[in-house]
Amino acid sequence: MNTILKNKKKLSELTFDKIFCSSLMRTHETAIIHGYQNFNIDKRLDELNFGKYEVRPKVEMQTDVMQLWKNNPKELVLGEPISDFFNRIDDFIENVEAQKILIFSHGAVMRYLKSKYILNNSSLMNQISIANGEILELSIKS
Repeated sequence: MNTILKNKKKLSELTFDKIFCSSLMRTHETAIIHGYQNFNIDKRLDELNFGKYEVRPKVEMQTDVMQLWKNNPKELVLGEPISDFFNRIDDFIENVEAQKILIFSHGAVMRYLKSKYILNNSSLMNQISIANGEILELSIKS
């Protein structure tokens, strides 16, 4: 069974107060493929702005900034300071007005959420991987 069918089956067993997508069209398309037509768009869930490394091979960026990328991403500035990226995601989490949400977002967003809320160390975000289409479940208590 392919990833989309597995995800649709798993998601069909759950209920959500709200569904969110980043402002980027590919997340809207992914939500629709998974059967969600009514979703909220929130720019705070947009992918990290990679600046001059946008749409370039990841290895180029890693060659230039490997140490910061892997070990201290908060100090890195690409197209946006990663600290700003962290802040906008934290702002979304802290201010979302729903208990159970579903988010369709991007790799850096999901790695940050996993590193912060599961591993309790946001500096690990670029030392972990999340597969394309992987469902990440978080429990965040305020």
